[in-house]
Amino acid sequence: MLASFHKEWNEVRQEEHWFLKSEGEWHCEFRVRIEGVPAKIQGMMRLQGDSLSCTNQVNLIVRCDVPLLGKKIARFLADDSHAKIEREYQTTRQLL
Repeated sequence: MLASFHKEWNEVRQEEHWFLKSEGEWHCEFRVRIEGVPAKIQGMMRLQGDSLSCTNQVNLIVRCDVPLLGKKIARFLADDSHAKIEREYQTTRQLL
């Protein structure tokens, strides 16, 4: 059943709202919608740094209201998101 939601390509829409919290610290509230997947992903990012380093803290909330499978779908999406965030982090480190 979960495989039917995991396609090679899914259309994804991500909305981000950034605002300056304090000097050197930006916050972002975001929502992610994945076409054909009955789940919602939302969260916050906190980006802070100085001339020497930068930290991006990401908090995700994944919710799926499908009876019986909702928790499994949400866990799959959370794990998949974690893997993609880690891959993006490693790529960024290599480019620096």
